[in-house]
Amino acid sequence: MHLVLEQSPTPIYQRLIAGLTRALVGAGHRISLLDPTDFIAGSFAGSPAGSPDGSLTRLALGRVAEVGLLRSLFWDRLDSLEADALIIVSPISLLAGFELGRGRFLYEQAKAPLVFLHYEDCLGTHPSRQRIEAALGSYIASAARSHHFCLEPRNARELGHLKLATSPLFAIGEGTYEPPAGAPLRREVCFIGHVHPGFDWGDQPPELASELQAEIRRRLHHFDHPLEPAALAYAQRCCGPESSPLQRLAAKAFYRSLAHCHSLEFRGEVLQRLGDRRLDLYGPEAERLCASWPAPAPAFGLRRGHPATESVAASAAVYRSSLISLNITALQFDQAVSNRILDVAAAGGFPLTDWKDELGAITAVAEAISYRSLEELRHKIDYYCHPDHRAERLEIATTLQREVRERGDYGALAQAIGAVLADLAVPGGRPT
Repeated sequence: MHLVLEQSPTPIYQRLIAGLTRALVGAGHRISLLDPTDFIAGSFAGSPAGSPDGSLTRLALGRVAEVGLLRSLFWDRLDSLEADALIIVSPISLLAGFELGRGRFLYEQAKAPLVFLHYEDCLGTHPSRQRIEAALGSYIASAARSHHFCLEPRNARELGHLKLATSPLFAIGEGTYEPPAGAPLRREVCFIGHVHPGFDWGDQPPELASELQAEIRRRLHHFDHPLEPAALAYAQRCCGPESSPLQRLAAKAFYRSLAHCHSLEFRGEVLQRLGDRRLDLYGPEAERLCASWPAPAPAFGLRRGHPATESVAASAAVYRSSLISLNITALQFDQAVSNRILDVAAAGGFPLTDWKDELGAITAVAEAISYRSLEELRHKIDYYCHPDHRAERLEIATTLQREVRERGDYGALAQAIGAVLADLAVPGGRPT
C-alpha cells in the first residue's frame, strides 16, 4: 500500500513517526513523508530524497510563510500522490489543522482511508468546546473510512460510544535495548522533560477556577485520583437535557483540557516537594526551576539543572546512569502509561512513575515501580537508593525490560495498522 504520513515539528513526534515509518517500510508499504515546513534536516533513509528503492519518499514544500498558500500547496501535493491511506499521528500537524473559513479539518477533504494514532487525549488538544465538537463531528463524518488507535483507554470508550472504530495504542520503548547496569551509578534521581515552576491560575474561566484548582490539588496528594468524575459532573451541569452525546463528550473533554494546561506546573510542584534528595533535571526550564526554589530550602545545592537531552541516545544514557528515573504523567491521562516509562526500561534504567491502571497490563512489577502519593514516592526513592536494596532495584529493572520487550514494538504496530487498512480498503468495508 502507498501510505502518507506528515512530519512533525516536535522531537517526540519526530521519533514516533521515524520508528513507525521504518516499520511500515519493513512491512512492504510504500511511504510518502510530507514535510510541509522543511523543518527537519535529512531524512529517515539517509538522503533528502528518501530511499534508493523508492519505498520512502520525502516531499518538502519549502518554507512557505503564508498559511493559506501552504495549505493549498500541501493539498495539491497530497492529492497528486493518490495515496491508499493517510496516517495522522501528530495533533498539531497541518493535515490535522482546522480551516476557520470553512469550519472543517483539512483531512476531511481526503477520499482515502484515515488512520489516527492518538498518543495524547484525542480531544484535549483543541482550544474550545466548539472546536472539540467540530473534531467529533469530523470523526463521525469520516467514520466509514477511518480507524482510531487510542493510547488513553477512556478515549477508546468515548469514541466507541459514538460508533467509531477504535483499537488500543500501546506505548513503545525507544532506543537500543541495553542490560540494566549495576552500581555504582553517576546520579541518584533524574527527570527528563518540560516543567514550569509554580502554578499560574490566571487563564482559567472564573466560574471553574476554584474547582479546577481543587481537582489538581487532589491529584497532587493522590496520584491515582481520576479527573473523569469531575469532568462528567461539569458536563452534566452545563449541558441541558436536550444535549446530544457529542455535546456532552465535548464538555467533558474541554474540562480535561483546562486541567491539562497545568501539567508542566504540576510536575514542577511534585519535584519541588521531594525534599532533601539529590535530583538532576534535564529540560528547557530545568535551570530556572532549580533557581526558583526559595532558599534556604531543604534541597538547596542538591538540585541540578541541565540542558534538554538532544536525542534518544542521550536520554538513554541519562536513564542508564541514574539509580531512579522519575516520571510524572501529564494531567490529560487518567489511565494511560507514558512512553517515557518504556524508554527508561529499554535503556536499562529503573523508573518510578505515578500509578496508572494500564501499568498493571504491562508488567508484573507495576507496584514496585509506581507511587500513589508524595509520601510513597519519597519512601521509594530512599528505599531504592539505599545500597542494601540496589540488587533488588536491578532485578526489578531486568524484569521490566524483559516484559516491555516482549510486549511489542513498531513492527507490531505496523501489523495492526496493516490489518485495519486491509479492512478499510474493501469497498463499503470498515472495522468492526
